Amino acid sequence: MKKIFLSMMLSMVLLLSACQKTKEVEAKESFESFMSAFKQGDLMTTVQYIAMDQTTWPFEISMDTVENWTRQYDIEWIKNYLYTALEKTQYTILESTQGDDEAILKVKIDTYDYGALVDDIYAKSVTSYLIHPQQDIEKMILSLVEERLPTYDEPYTKVVDVYLLKDGDWKINLEENENFFNALSGGGYFSLKDLYLTFMA
Repeated sequence: MKKIFLSMMLSMVLLLSACQKTKEVEAKESFESFMSAFKQGDLMTTVQYIAMDQTTWPFEISMDTVENWTRQYDIEWIKNYLYTALEKTQYTILESTQGDDEAILKVKIDTYDYGALVDDIYAKSVTSYLIHPQQDIEKMILSLVEERLPTYDEPYTKVVDVYLLKDGDWKINLEENENFFNALSGGGYFSLKDLYLTFMA
């Protein structure tokens, strides 16, 4: 009888263990994993949580771009600042609605107002260039960035819907989440996108 009881208990333990191993990750958990990687500046991991068609992304800015800039202009401090800024980005999941293939999270993002900073630096660099057209425009912009960025702390808070879809695992739907990525960048994404589209038009 004792052996039968022990066998039944062992079977239950194994069954429970199997159930735990096969438990599907929920959309909310995938989003939290994405944010954890994002805050660490781990772009290689963040892209694993994004369902995207590369052709839909209007331009590409990555840590590779930052690495190239730091080597070209000897501005290691910018890369260090970006990693610090990412780490300080805060988020709160306010609501979560999950279906079989789609999910929507309402998320509050707290970061710095980089959109306003981009617009301000662009306006000042254009004004300066019109007065001194012989200046190197890239160095001019970097000089303004170096002047403003280290002490910039204008707060930015935005509540956005984050759309996820079931693509094997739960992933953030790139095509429907421009507002979310803009919020993550403190409004900087839309500002940079507008500049990009203006110069590439």
